[in-house]
Parts: sequence; C-alpha cells; structure tokens
Amino acid sequence: MPHLFEISELIYRIGWFLCFNCELEDYFDPQDLIVCSQVNRLFHKTLTPLLWMVITTDFRDYTLPIDVVEANIHHTRHLVIYSSDQPIWGATNLRTLLVHRFIETRRVVDLIHSNPHLTSVEWHFPVGADRDQQTLILPALATLSQLRYLYLRNWRFENIDLAVVLCSTPLLLELNLYLPHGLGGCFDQCRPLENLTILWLSCFWPKASPGFPQLLRYCPNLETLYLNPLLECPIVELSTNLRECCPRLKTLKCGPYFHHDIFERIWPADKDLALIESAAGLDDFDLPLCDLTSTVLQTLLTRHAHTLTKLALFFYRGGDPGTMANMSSILASCLSLREFTAGIVGGAWKPIECLRLFEHSWSQNLRLFEFSGVSTDLYRSAYGDDDGFYDDSEPYSGNDVFEDFDFDPSEIGVEECQEGTSGQEVKFMAQHGWRVPENGKDRQLQSRDSNILCRRLLERAVSMPLMDEVQLNIFSWRKITVGDGE
Repeated sequence: MPHLFEISELIYRIGWFLCFNCELEDYFDPQDLIVCSQVNRLFHKTLTPLLWMVITTDFRDYTLPIDVVEANIHHTRHLVIYSSDQPIWGATNLRTLLVHRFIETRRVVDLIHSNPHLTSVEWHFPVGADRDQQTLILPALATLSQLRYLYLRNWRFENIDLAVVLCSTPLLLELNLYLPHGLGGCFDQCRPLENLTILWLSCFWPKASPGFPQLLRYCPNLETLYLNPLLECPIVELSTNLRECCPRLKTLKCGPYFHHDIFERIWPADKDLALIESAAGLDDFDLPLCDLTSTVLQTLLTRHAHTLTKLALFFYRGGDPGTMANMSSILASCLSLREFTAGIVGGAWKPIECLRLFEHSWSQNLRLFEFSGVSTDLYRSAYGDDDGFYDDSEPYSGNDVFEDFDFDPSEIGVEECQEGTSGQEVKFMAQHGWRVPENGKDRQLQSRDSNILCRRLLERAVSMPLMDEVQLNIFSWRKITVGDGE
C-alpha cells in the first residue's frame, strides 16, 4: 500500500487548498506552494501546474522570466490582465478572464478566440477610452458558447447589440452590467434566456439605459435581481415585467454600488407597494423603503411571510409612527426568518420607541439581528435636536422619561436601567455564553434610554435558541461556539 504522500491526487488537493480557492480576484501568493514543490520529484511534478493556475500581469514584487512564462502558460486557467507587456498571449486553456484596464483590444480579442472554453469574463472598460474599439469585442464574446458569467463595466451600447451576445451564450447564468450607457430596446429578436438566474442592473435611470426593463421580459427563470433604487428608476415598468415574466424570483436586493450619500434620491413612497407586489414568495428582500406603513406591512406579509429568510429594511430620515410595531409584526409573522437587518439614514430612532420591537415574540429560527440608527449623545452633539434627535441624558426621575410616548415601556417588561451598564451587560452575556464585542468592552451607548433598549435586546437574544449574532449601532455580540477557542 503506497504512503499517503506518494498519492499524486492527494498531493494535488493539499496544494490546491494551501494556496488559493481559485477565484479570479484573489491574490495568489505562490511562496508556500514553491516550498512544497521542492520536497521531491513527485511533489514538483504534481504541484507545478498549480503554480501557474492563476496569472496576473500585475506581478507586483516579483518578475518572471519570459521563457519560463511561455513554457508554463498552458497550465493557466485564470488570467487577470492589467497591461499588455507580459508574455501571456499564448494561453489556450483559460476558464476565467478579467481585463482590468484598457489595453490592446485586438490582442485580447485574439486571446478570447484562442480560449473557446472560457466560462467567466469580466471587462472593466475605463471611462473616456475609445468606445469604437468595443465593436471589436462583440464577435469574440459571441463565440463563447460555454460562458456562465459576464461582467461589463462602463460600456456604451450605441454600436453594440447586447442581444447578439446573450443569444450566443445559451449557458449564461449571471449577467452584471455596471454603469452601461445606450442600452435601448435591442431585445426584440432576443430568444428567452432560459439559464439566466442572476441579473445585476447598476445604472443611472432612465436615460443611460432605457432598455433595462425590457431585458427582464426575456428572463423567465430569473431568481435574483440587484438594482439601484434611485429616484429615476422606472419601478412600475420593472415591477410589471417581473410580475408577468419572472415567476421564480426569490431575491430582490440593492446593488452593492448604492451609497447612502444618495439615499434621498430613492423612489417615492408610492413605488414601495409596486416593488413588493412584483413577486410572490421572496426569500431575500434588501431594499430601502420610504415608510413601513400598515399597508406596506400587510402587503409584505401577504406575499412573502411564508418564505422570507432574510430581510433588510432601510429608511431615509423619519418613518411611519407605527414602524417599530410593524417590524415586531414582521419578526413574529415570518416564521422562516433567519436574518433581520434594519437601519435609518439622515435621522435617528428614539430608543424608547424602539422597545415596540419586543411587543411580539420573534421567529424562533432567527439567527442574526442587526439594528442601527438608534439616537445617542454621540449623534446629538453633531446634529442637535432639530434633526430629530433628543436628549435622554438627564438623571432618571421615575416614569417621566416615558411621558412623551403613547405607551408605557414597563408594560412590555422593561425595567429601570441606569446609564453606564456596559459592565453589567458584559457579565450578563458572558454568563450566557456570548463573546464580548471588541469595540464595546470599555464603551457604552452613551445614554440611559439606549442602554434600556440594549439590555432588552440582549435578554431577548439569549432566550432564543438559534440566535448567534446581535448588533445594535456599532456594538455587536456573538455566541461562542465550539472551535472559537474560548
């Protein structure tokens, strides 16, 4: 029976996990692999192909001889191109290609033709580059019949019919279009994109690419949609097309390029319902809402309560007076919910009002609860009371702290909690097997009322069997599990 380290397949797997997980953008450091390849001849023969699995033309701190690269380029499967001055053009077995800057387009086109088995292409076209050269790329992309993922950044489609590429790549699973321009109604002759399940629409609406809503009508099996919720977004048309043509939609999320500094440009409140009604049975919903009114709540629960496992709600400035109570209803009614996130931008929630979150029992499947935007002294010093922040730092004097609210927090189990209870919270959570937050060991929420909210939240968290992470503003707690070393 051979020794374990005489089995080349085992050596190869060890080398694979030692150096990288083979994602295109990972930084590949070959030093450990080089050392292992020097153990003996079998290790060298087995691990050498892995040394060349990933190549980036940005070689950074090391330089590779041209003849060495040319002799081993056939091992390369993942290529990242930053410049055209490296000997990488002989690659013929690529699976993923990332073109990160504008270089010699014709050489990249030839490279694509030499690698018909490419399954992933990312092309970051720099702003201001010669757009005419994009016309050379279309025929090359259309030859990639095995393409699964396509990302195009800063492309102009005036002279390029995207439908041609989509119709020529029948196995395409994910399409990501970032800041495209000129994408009009070019899909009239497009066949249904049967395999496309993930679509990213990150653009400025609607002038840049008015054809985006039409694209949805050709995605019958779409499961995940990312979009930018800007004021100009044609949400009614998008919602109609999703409802009529995308019956399998399960995830509706905000694109990762959306920033809170443009939050006030989101669509008006009357578009919230149209968006929620665009699908039935969503699993993951993560988009900003103008308000969580009772109408929005009922629509959300009617269409998605039985399926939601992840929910993220973000608001700009104020909010409906019943927002907290409505959130509590969501946490109680969505029995499959595992992750819940809520936040506010341009304003803050009063801690005592947030206690309405605990009016109902929460889903016992909940594992993650994140809540941000609770008012404290830290914010008040920067913005003042005129922006919706208030002062709760005066000494406690009975129930007068609750006199401005239409309910008594003591009715839902809130006891008096003085300012400066961070030490008590640390001890309380440690007793229940939770890790103290690194950023909160010597800090607190800076106000009595926010500490009341914090204590109530932590009590709820430790009483739930599956909950393992809680965050309030910048403070977070995690349950200690086997393998944490504690």
